Amino acid sequence: LIKSAGRIWSPRAKSGRTMVHGMSATSLLLVAFLPLTAGEPGQVPPALRGRSPVSPAASPWTIVGPCVVDENDAACATSPNYPEHYGNNEHCVLGVHGTNATMYAEVVQFDTERGYDRLFVNGVEYSGSKSGVFALQGALLDASPIIWTSDSSGADFGWKICARDTAPETTSTTTGVPGSWLIGGPCTIDASDPACVTSPNYPDQYGSSESCAMSISGDLTRYLEVAAFATESSFDILYVNGEQYSGGDHAIRNIEGEAIEGSISWISDASGLGSGWKICARATVPTSSTLTTTSGVPGSWVVTGACELARWDSDCVTSSGFREGLGYGHNERCIMSIFGGVPKYLEVLSFDTVEGDDLTIDGHAFSGHHAGPAMFGLRIEGTITWSTDSDNDAGGWKICARDVAPTSTSTTTTYAPGHSWRDLGPAPLHP
Repeated sequence: LIKSAGRIWSPRAKSGRTMVHGMSATSLLLVAFLPLTAGEPGQVPPALRGRSPVSPAASPWTIVGPCVVDENDAACATSPNYPEHYGNNEHCVLGVHGTNATMYAEVVQFDTERGYDRLFVNGVEYSGSKSGVFALQGALLDASPIIWTSDSSGADFGWKICARDTAPETTSTTTGVPGSWLIGGPCTIDASDPACVTSPNYPDQYGSSESCAMSISGDLTRYLEVAAFATESSFDILYVNGEQYSGGDHAIRNIEGEAIEGSISWISDASGLGSGWKICARATVPTSSTLTTTSGVPGSWVVTGACELARWDSDCVTSSGFREGLGYGHNERCIMSIFGGVPKYLEVLSFDTVEGDDLTIDGHAFSGHHAGPAMFGLRIEGTITWSTDSDNDAGGWKICARDVAPTSTSTTTTYAPGHSWRDLGPAPLHP
């Protein structure tokens, strides 16, 4: 744990990731640097006990631990033993105290064990090779401490980063118009809408070990619109306004419409991919969501709007709020279809709506508490539409796309084309 100003950072085990919350530069000398491994609460690592911060003359760095200021360039700090391999179970805290109000990061070298030997800068985790830390190159260093931690196995050549008075040159893309995107790295401006930027290769899958940084040119306020979002949960991360987002649309929907503050960073790890994301910078707050979610796998759902992919079963989709037990909202709309035209059949696991809140399948509208069995086994052709009105709401629904037609234990009921199924049929299904 690292604690300062009432904020605590607690790294996770190898299988997880986390963020470092900001600490002021002046609080660095008061850092209680406790172990970065689980199961040893309250013990200061022996290597740091009684150690005072080191700040060599003419260097902007203050360092606690075995990391060092580069002997050839005092503006740079390195991992222990650089350029040789660093050691296991090492921990450092670094602060920047340059005479200028702003200092920028220059990444000279970066090679660490991906996912396990990590450098946290501006609250963002970096590991792996230099190609994966593009978002750090030229980043404005904030007041939070820089933290290095290595685990108990595996080591590499380490890192060398410098604090510069001016930002180093990076390859970037921009339209040159104030309020437009400024991009460093492989992310791209959308050809059909220059107000939007996408993950590399979107709408196809992004690549492994990618990183890019985005910001708004000029001193103009822009508001975030999320057009699509599907990444590997917990590992392929978009950092927006100091928070990290990954997974499906549910992970990022709550920030849509927020003012964009500072830079946005994208980092993917070495394995596991998704179809990526598309975000837009609007001059006014977006009034409705156009969010699209898909895994990009043929036969999977493509969902646009307020509905959500189920967390534990990617064959299923739900109305908004279903997973949390909150029920759907007023004036919601979403459109669902099957990616790649693969034949699929509908299974209904739960269905609870009120009249006026309709799930429309092949021209047939379904609503009420008992409509679920009538949808069992329907072949999914074209789009399925969900819409709610401005009146009452209910618990919602969960439907799945299966390779073969499921069978219902309830009585089968037929209906004429165009018929709307409302509060008819056998007893309702349960989640």
